Amino acid sequence: MKKYVPFLMVCVGSISYGIPASLVKLSELEKNQLNILIMVMLLFSSIILTLFSNLFERKKGYDSRLEASKKSKMTFFVSGFSIFGTNYFYMNSLSYISVSVAAVLLMQSIWITSLLHFFFKKERPTKSLIIQTLLILIGTILATNIIQDHKLSFTGILLGIASAICYSFTLYFTGNSSEKISPINKAKLMIYGAFSLSLIALINTNNIFQNIFYISFFGGVIAIFSVFIPLLSFTLFMPKVSGGLGPLISSFELPSAIFFSYVLLGEEVDILQIIGILIIIFTISYSSINTVVRSEKAMS
Repeated sequence: MKKYVPFLMVCVGSISYGIPASLVKLSELEKNQLNILIMVMLLFSSIILTLFSNLFERKKGYDSRLEASKKSKMTFFVSGFSIFGTNYFYMNSLSYISVSVAAVLLMQSIWITSLLHFFFKKERPTKSLIIQTLLILIGTILATNIIQDHKLSFTGILLGIASAICYSFTLYFTGNSSEKISPINKAKLMIYGAFSLSLIALINTNNIFQNIFYISFFGGVIAIFSVFIPLLSFTLFMPKVSGGLGPLISSFELPSAIFFSYVLLGEEVDILQIIGILIIIFTISYSSINTVVRSEKAMS
C-alpha cells in the first residue's frame, strides 16, 4: 500500500488545482475587485513560497539560491510574467464562461507548448503528437459545447485561450533551464515576477481597499489550494513517482474543476461535454502510460 502513497498524494496536489476557479466564481467579485484578488493571491503565494524555500532547502544543508547565475534568476523572474497572464486571463474568463469550459480551454496549453518547441527549438512534432493534438481539439469542441451552445461568450473563449497561451509559455520556460535550480526556488522567482507585474498592471485599480478583508480571505484560500497544497505534495512525493506519469496526474485537474463547479456552483455538464472531457483525459493518459512503458523497456 505504501508504494501507492506518493501517487495518491501527487493526485491530491493536482486535484487541488481544480478548486480555485470555483472559489473565484463563488466570491462574486466585480472586475476591479477581481484584479485585486489576483494581486492578493500572488502576494500570499510569494509568502508561502518564501517560507517553503527557507524551510525545505535549508533543511537539506545547502543554500540552493547559489545554484543559478544572476542571468538565470532574472530569466525565471521575467518568465513569471506569464504566470500573471495565466491567472489574469483565466480568472477574468470566468466572468463570461463556466468553470468547466475555462478549464478545458486552459488544457489547450498541452499542444500549444509543442508549438512553442517547434518555433523556438525547431523540434518537429511527431505523428503521435499530431494525433494527440487532433484528439484534444475534438475533445475540446465537445467539452465546450461550442456547436450547440450559441450563447457561448466569444470574449470568454478568447480570454480562456489567452490563459492557455500564457500557461504554455510558463511550461516552456520551466522546462528549458540551462542551469540547475531547485523547483522551489524556480517557482519562487517566477511568482515574484508575477506579483511584481501585478503591482505594476493593477495598482491603479479603483477602490483598492474596498472589501479588502473579504478579498484577502478568498486570496489566501485560493493561494492555499493553488500553491501550498500542490507544492507540498509535488515537492515531497513527485520525485518518487515515475516521470512519465506527470502529465497523466496533471490531467486530474480537469475533472476536479468540473466536479467542484458542480458541487459549489451547481454548474451542469451534459453528456457531450463529458464525452469530450473523457477524450482529453484518455489522450493525455495514453501518452503518459506509453512514455512510462517505453522508459521501462529501455532500462530493461
